[in-house]
Amino acid sequence: MKFLVYFFISISLISSTEIDFFSIKIEKGKNKERVYSSDGKILDKAISIINFPEELSIASKEGYNISGLCDTENINITKISKIDVEFKNGISTQNIKCYNRKNILFFESEILENNFLRISKYDINGILDQKKLYNDNIIEFYSYYDNGQILKEGNFKNHKKEGTWKEYYKDGSLKSVTEFKKDRIINIVKY
Repeated sequence: MKFLVYFFISISLISSTEIDFFSIKIEKGKNKERVYSSDGKILDKAISIINFPEELSIASKEGYNISGLCDTENINITKISKIDVEFKNGISTQNIKCYNRKNILFFESEILENNFLRISKYDINGILDQKKLYNDNIIEFYSYYDNGQILKEGNFKNHKKEGTWKEYYKDGSLKSVTEFKKDRIINIVKY
C-alpha cells in the first residue's frame, strides 16, 4: 500500500511540472521577458515545457519566443520536443535542457557553484559536440570528435581567441599548438 501511495504521488508530481508550450505567456520588459502560466501566475519553479509546434516560426509570430532558450544554430533540424527549465520570479535561471523530437538532449546550460555558466551542445545523436565555460569575459572552449576525444581547446577573452589553443587528432594525439593574441596568430607549432 505504501508503494502505491508513493507511486501515485510521484506520478502527480511529474505530471504537474509539465506545461504545454501554448499555455505560456511572455510579458515583454525593458531588459528581460517574464514568463507566466496561462492562469496568470508568474513561473517560479523548475518545469518541463512540452508540445512544441512543428514550425517554431509559427510560434514566434504568435509572440512565443521561449524556444530562444535553446541556443542552437540547427533549431529547424533538431525540432524541439521539450525544454526543462528553472524559473525564478518568471525569469530563466539558465539551468536549461533542450531535447529533440527523438527525446535526445541537444543543448544544456547550467550555472555552476562558482557562478560560472557551462553550456554544452550535442549532435543529432546526443554526442557531445561543444562545451563552453563562461567566467566573466573569459570563455573556455572545447570541441569534440564523435568518439569523445577533444578536437580543439582554448580560451576566448572578450570574444577573441587568446592564449594557447590546441588541436588534436581523432586518436587523441596532439596535432598543433597555436598562440593567439586578440584573435591574431602569434605562433603555430604542428606535430
